[in-house]
Amino acid sequence: MRRLGRSNRRSSVGLCLTLAAATLITWTLCTDAASAGTADKWRDTLHEIDSLLRRGDYGAASREAERFSNKSLGKLGTGDGARYALGLGCMFRAIAEMGLGNEAEALWYRAVAAAISPGIEGADLSPYGTTAAFLAGAAKAADTLRAEPSGTPLTGRVERPNCHRQIRPEYPGSLQLRGGGSVVVVQVLVSEDGSLSQPSLVSQGNGPAEEFAAFEVLPRWRCSPASQGGVPIKVFYSLTVTFR
Repeated sequence: MRRLGRSNRRSSVGLCLTLAAATLITWTLCTDAASAGTADKWRDTLHEIDSLLRRGDYGAASREAERFSNKSLGKLGTGDGARYALGLGCMFRAIAEMGLGNEAEALWYRAVAAAISPGIEGADLSPYGTTAAFLAGAAKAADTLRAEPSGTPLTGRVERPNCHRQIRPEYPGSLQLRGGGSVVVVQVLVSEDGSLSQPSLVSQGNGPAEEFAAFEVLPRWRCSPASQGGVPIKVFYSLTVTFR
């Protein structure tokens, strides 16, 4: 658990969330535990979401992006292709939610995309117009909160956050045959009202499907904020999501 400090600078990468980028899904996933037919379907779905976003049909884009993520969990592999596909779907969801005016959800899915597929947060979002520009601006403001430790640990009479309602995630279908349990550790910003935001991975799970499932369940948790001298304070805090 730590206070807020100075912002980190994120490096931009040469990704572009366009139709050309979406076609990469076919060949990356064909070698990443998905059949050619499944990869083709996922590529086509991403093409459709891309088109919906460009037309400004954010409601349909959000629904399709959610459906894509949920359906892919049953067959998703664990390599870079799988991470890219799921990260792309999350970034599309973030743009759609921003277009619907759901800024908190948009920032959540942008952060999830960056955690699952590092570097995708630096993508060129200009094909999606002013909505993507608003998302980038909101994300830049939010990123100022994610920072180096301030050097002043929370000690003394500080009460740590307490997540008193923890929903256990469903184990992704693509990993059920492996058996056994595992954990995913996620760092979040716990605000003064106990709400969670700014998720990032502290320790990876057994692939992107498991990590996504962990991120998906956290908004359903209920937490009390940290406090100092009886006053709620905002802190970054690590949460452990356990799969059985």
